[in-house]
Amino acid sequence: MVSRGYDHEFAERTFKQIEGFGSYGFPESHAASFALIAYASSWVKCHHPDAFCAALLNAQPMGFYAPAQIVRDARQHGVEIRPIDVNHSRWDCTLEPGRGKYLAVRHWSSHGP
Repeated sequence: MVSRGYDHEFAERTFKQIEGFGSYGFPESHAASFALIAYASSWVKCHHPDAFCAALLNAQPMGFYAPAQIVRDARQHGVEIRPIDVNHSRWDCTLEPGRGKYLAVRHWSSHGP
C-alpha cells in the first residue's frame, strides 16, 4: 500500500482490520453455511425420513453415525427398512412403495440391521 502512495499509518490500520476479521470472519461464515446445511438436513429428516435414511446410508462411511443408528432412528420415525434381496436390492439403498406413510428403504448391506 505504501508503494502505491498510501500513508504508512493508514496501511498499518488497514492491515490490522483485515487481520482482525481473519480471526473470526471465516469461522463466522463457515458457521452460517453449516447452519443452513443443518436446517435443510433437519427439514428433510422431518418431512422425508425415508429419503434421508437412504441418502445417509448411501453416503457411508461418514464417521458421524453408524448405519445401525441411522436404521434404528428411521424405524422409530415410521420408516420400513427392508432387508437385502437378490431380486430387488441394488448397489445403493433404494426407495420402494411401502406399507406406511413413507416409502420403504431397501437395505444394501447384510452387515446392518
